[in-house]
Amino acid sequence: MRGAAPGGDPRGPAAADVLHAAVAAFVASGLVGVWAAPDRAAAAASLRMFAFGGVLHAVIWLAGRRAPWHRVMPLGAMLGGALAATYFLTQYRHLVTDAKVSLTHALGQALSGPAPALGWWTPQTNTVGTLLDGLVCLAAGAALGRGSVAVRALAGAAAAVMALGIVVSASRGSWLAVLVAVAAAAVVALPGRKIPPAVVGGVVTAGVLAVVASAVAPGVPWWMRLAAHLGRPDRLEVYQHALTLVRDAPFTGIGAGDEFARALSSYALLIQVPYLTYAHNLAVDLWLEHGLPGLAAWWALAAALAAAAVAGERARLGWRFRGAWAGLLAIHVHGLSDARASVDAWLWLPFFVLTGILAAQVSRHGVRLPRAWALAPPVVAVAVCGASIAGRGAVGAAWHANLGALAQGRADGFDRRSDPRAASAEREARAHFARALRHDAGDGPALRRLGLLDLASGHYDEAARHLGGAWREDPGHVTTRKAYGLAAVWTGDLDLAVELLRALPGMADELNTWSTWRASRGELARAIAAAQVSLRLEPAQPAIVDLVHRLERDARRPPVAGPRD
Repeated sequence: MRGAAPGGDPRGPAAADVLHAAVAAFVASGLVGVWAAPDRAAAAASLRMFAFGGVLHAVIWLAGRRAPWHRVMPLGAMLGGALAATYFLTQYRHLVTDAKVSLTHALGQALSGPAPALGWWTPQTNTVGTLLDGLVCLAAGAALGRGSVAVRALAGAAAAVMALGIVVSASRGSWLAVLVAVAAAAVVALPGRKIPPAVVGGVVTAGVLAVVASAVAPGVPWWMRLAAHLGRPDRLEVYQHALTLVRDAPFTGIGAGDEFARALSSYALLIQVPYLTYAHNLAVDLWLEHGLPGLAAWWALAAALAAAAVAGERARLGWRFRGAWAGLLAIHVHGLSDARASVDAWLWLPFFVLTGILAAQVSRHGVRLPRAWALAPPVVAVAVCGASIAGRGAVGAAWHANLGALAQGRADGFDRRSDPRAASAEREARAHFARALRHDAGDGPALRRLGLLDLASGHYDEAARHLGGAWREDPGHVTTRKAYGLAAVWTGDLDLAVELLRALPGMADELNTWSTWRASRGELARAIAAAQVSLRLEPAQPAIVDLVHRLERDARRPPVAGPRD
């Protein structure tokens, strides 16, 4: 291990120690996800992967501080990424049938033409992009850095194969992430460049203020809108509904595991959409899975990584170091528009590999941080927590609404017809929502969740009262508007239902589905009401006109007398 690097503070904390603390806090936040999850067995599997990532970080740091492991460990990661990219490229035509980008699809078909189907691994294209975008930067840095010609050539070849894999994957989030990371590394590498402390402080302060402003402001944050416009504009709706779940449970989230699809369908979309299994934004997914501790730990870790990267650059650690932090930057940028690691938890492993490599580099060269920089992670964590709580409103109301949402999730996970735990969990949820309303009579999430409970239990007048209160508090909330509109349908207030549901896309088709379902249960009045509102939203539906006529005839038909004793 070398002495203190030039440009560091010899009395400041070691950069590696700050990184270790941030990584440990991030891993530990997974405990919240297990506690909050209705299915704790599934959540524990996610926690085990995070714990393994933390161990991997520690092993790479311990080994990577000494020769020859400081070169062997990164080289192993690069070759692993190149092997995965090679498999994907040679198996492309057996894995991918739909062309996201016609040119890259044709390239993938051509490259994989001669190869037989192996079937060992069947990744999605975005999974491949997520796996490779950090490792390709690591390999590119090793190819440009100091070392033997053979090692640099091997790293260059690995970088080329992984870059080709990212191109063929057509993962636009990966494309953008790698371009941003490469551009940042190129700017930092300009000759004669120095990083003044004032610039570092300004960038960190601006980042903290942006995160804080995003947490306080209503609606979809600007940085999520920007990511959507650069990559997938259709994801704005997913972000909007995911943030509804966040605001319902801001302290604990909904829990780790496979909770997102069920929660999104039940409490945000109000229709079953099983294929939306994650929020497509890494910070939001972490907030939902690990709660506020997970979100705060994520941004604190980002601050620790940024401080270590800047300190290492000031110490002139070179391209191998630059490739490691550029890879982590790519992962963060990709996380703005996608979060495959939320469903494929093993995709966190490249992230922990890169944090371990970065920690080994700064530890090997004795890099220390100025004391003010070392305070950045806890300051960011406190700022994120404070802003998130301030943006939610009354703390007592938010806390009890959060606990009520968790109890409601448990209730909906049980069979209400046969499992007494469902009724117990529902009573618990209602009690928490009532406490929330005692803290703040106009708490939107508590009123909306109570209304959803009433809808599920068939208490439609109560549902209309609660949802009406939530809608008056926030008329622009899409889920509240939809739920209140449905309550109006079931209570027979069709004019109000049309007013509420007219602006929501696809509602005519949903009401037609509701009409058919109600009719199958013998609820003819509500089936007719749903079909009539559908026709007022979209009059040109001759099949629904016929359905209304048939349902009205059935409703007028006298019931068949049963047999006499």
